[in-house]
Amino acid sequence: MVATAQVSAKQWEVRVLQSSDAPAVCHLFEQVFKQPMSPEQHSWKYRPATSCAVGVFLDGELLGHYGGLGVNISCKGKPARAVQIVDVMVSSAGRQGVRKQSPFFLAGREFLERFIGYDNPYLLGYGFPSDRHMQLAVHMQLYAPVGRMFEISWPLPSPAAKLGLLHKLVRLDLTNLEKFKPALDTLWQHLRDDLPDFIAVEKDAAFIEWRYLKKPDQHYQLYLLCGRLTGKPLAVMVLKQAADHMLLLDFVGPLRVLPTVLQAAQWQAQQLHYAKLITWCSENFVHLFATGSASSKPLPITTPANIWTAGPTQEELINRWWLLPGDTDYL
Repeated sequence: MVATAQVSAKQWEVRVLQSSDAPAVCHLFEQVFKQPMSPEQHSWKYRPATSCAVGVFLDGELLGHYGGLGVNISCKGKPARAVQIVDVMVSSAGRQGVRKQSPFFLAGREFLERFIGYDNPYLLGYGFPSDRHMQLAVHMQLYAPVGRMFEISWPLPSPAAKLGLLHKLVRLDLTNLEKFKPALDTLWQHLRDDLPDFIAVEKDAAFIEWRYLKKPDQHYQLYLLCGRLTGKPLAVMVLKQAADHMLLLDFVGPLRVLPTVLQAAQWQAQQLHYAKLITWCSENFVHLFATGSASSKPLPITTPANIWTAGPTQEELINRWWLLPGDTDYL
């Protein structure tokens, strides 16, 4: 381990990362998170011209990393760009020294100044930091809290779990995606129009394809909820199987269809003999998800907002995000 005085005396190199830095990023990820990041995962996440990252080096070694996954958003009814903060990591050798000379602060400051705010590529930043990391960023005046994530859980079996005679589920995958792309774009437009005062990641056909159908080393179940007689897609839901529960990752469609989708998700989880269905949502939408026998509880995850550079204020962003588990990069 490098001593505090030794680290403080060194000159950090802080720069935007390039594709050639991918091996160093994957190495640091495995060191910090104790799990591998494959080259395919890195390529999926850090797409050229879409995503970005800043690294902090000491003597040529990557010790700090601050990544961003760029997305289109609807911001109170208007199109904009945002970046999800991902892979914030510092090696054990870089965790000493004065906090405002630490790799975490140097990488975060550089990232925010280059990428987030009114005069930068992304209007907003967001993410899913733990309370501990959020407190550190608040202390350094990089972030301010603008919301909290909640977990919703339905015990199964449940009498509310049903598909009904009027609906059917159609599995969505790469073999039939092209056929349903126009419908997926329309479903996103319905959700966007139902959230005129809020901020939501654009989940059109292109997003669904990239996020769920082309993510390496992950397997999801995507279903279109359709009218049984008409075959018309009414919503799309994304499920993920875990060891002891089914996770509802995403929903796209008009909000009036959400109760039916929640019933269908419970029904699907019951068919696979799970004991419960779980999802997450932003605190301001708990009332839409906590239906029937559901229970809700706050998660130790705060929604952050950039306050380091000029952009929408904390007051403008409080409780404005529509966020679900699928808005993460890691689930």
